[in-house]
Parts: sequence; C-alpha cells; structure tokens
Amino acid sequence: MSLDLHTDSPETYLAEAGPMDLANAIHALEQWDDLACRVADYLFNAWTLTHCMRADDREGLDDLEYTFNLALDRPSPALPEAWRPRWSAYRDLLHNRARLYGGASDVEALLARKHVVDVLSELARNPGESQQSRLRETLGVSHERLSQVLRQMEGRGLISRRRQGRENMVELSESGRRHLPAQSLVDTNPAGREGMSNPAALDAWLLAA
Repeated sequence: MSLDLHTDSPETYLAEAGPMDLANAIHALEQWDDLACRVADYLFNAWTLTHCMRADDREGLDDLEYTFNLALDRPSPALPEAWRPRWSAYRDLLHNRARLYGGASDVEALLARKHVVDVLSELARNPGESQQSRLRETLGVSHERLSQVLRQMEGRGLISRRRQGRENMVELSESGRRHLPAQSLVDTNPAGREGMSNPAALDAWLLAA
C-alpha cells in the first residue's frame, strides 16, 4: 500500500502497512522534514517492539532491518542527526534480538536468501578483508540491500566487519568458510578439483585459510 510520511494519523498504518511500505515511502522522499521524521519514528518504535516480541517472524525482522538501513545509510536525503542515535538504537536492538534467537536452522534459511552465497563466494576468492563498496560494485546490488545482507550475515557469525575511516571492511569468518558452497571451495582451493577429492588436503586448506 502507499504510505504517506506526512499523515496526521500514522496509527492507521500499524495494521494495514509493513516495513517495506515504509521503505518505499523513504525511497520516494525528497527531504526529511520534521513531520516525516515523526511519522517514521512512530512506526519504527511500534514495529520494533512488535518484532522483538516475536520469535518466528524472521522475514518481517529482516524487512524492518532493511528499512532502518535505508533510513540511516542513504546519503540523499540524509537523515537529520537528531534522529540518528534513536533509530540506530532501534536497529541495534533488532540486531541483538536476531543473534539471541538465531540458530543452525536460521543460518540455513539465510543461506537460501538472495546474494548471501554470492557474498561468501566473493569473500572466499579474495582472502583477508574486502571493502564493502567493492563488494557492492562486484555483485551489482544497492547500498541498502548489501548493508542488510551483511548485517544479517554478521549476526549469524558468517562474516566480521569493522570500520576503517569512511569504509566498512568485511572478512569471511571460520563459520562462513564452513558454509561455503562446494563450487566456491573448488574455485578458491589452490589444489583445484584434484585437491577437493582428497579429504585430508581439503581439511588442511580449510584450517590454513
């Protein structure tokens, strides 16, 4: 549905709309004025509380994280600084909730989502830290979408991230290496397909990676 960030009755959207409707409204926004910020904050607050109490709505949680990433990280229109700490705290709360309830099945579900395996494979092809901006260019995905995917992967322990200046550096974790698809292991193993047929050689490579 079409969500209006300049409405006087944001409560009507709680039952009728969802985080992706808010994301679409943010995409169409030309400027973050006071009313747009207050309406978005009302919805963010209500939906954050709702999703923190749910243990089974992974997709809804991911959609809300995506919308937070869009609002906080989109360069234009830039979010007023006065709202940034509050919305960052909401996003961190969701992130911690996802880590608390995440498990092995949660990781498997994430691996089935679009772009996740592509990120793992690309990081495996380039050992060490990679710039998030380079990943975005290589994979051809939007800044907001990649931020959401990386945040989900970090929450499940598949990657690690750190800030370096104005750039985020991304690195594959031990768990991420263990979840690499077979073809990526072939492509990144110096021994190639022959090495993949030797379990001892493969184990040694994984430990050394």
